[in-house]
Amino acid sequence: MRVHADYCEAQPPPGKARPDAPAILLVHGFGAFGDHWRANLQPLADQGFQVYAPTFPGCVVTVVAALLGCITLMIASKGVSHQPLRIRWR
Repeated sequence: MRVHADYCEAQPPPGKARPDAPAILLVHGFGAFGDHWRANLQPLADQGFQVYAPTFPGCVVTVVAALLGCITLMIASKGVSHQPLRIRWR
C-alpha cells in the first residue's frame, strides 16, 4: 500500500492481478480521509483488485458533482481502463 498526499492506493501482489477485475474506489464522507480505509486496501488488493481511496473535503449533496469530476480525473491519471468501477460510500 502507498499513501500519497491526496489518496492511498494498493495494487495486487505480483502474479495475483486479475485483468478482468474492476478497480475499486473507496470514498469517505465528511470529516474523514482516504487513509480511513487503510485496513481495507491491502486485503482487497490481495484478491487481485486495484484499490484507491482518495481524500476529499467532504461528501455533501452540493459537492457530489465536483467530487465525481475529481474521481474521474484521479482514476484516469492512474491509467485505469474503461472497466466498471465499484464505488462504496462510507
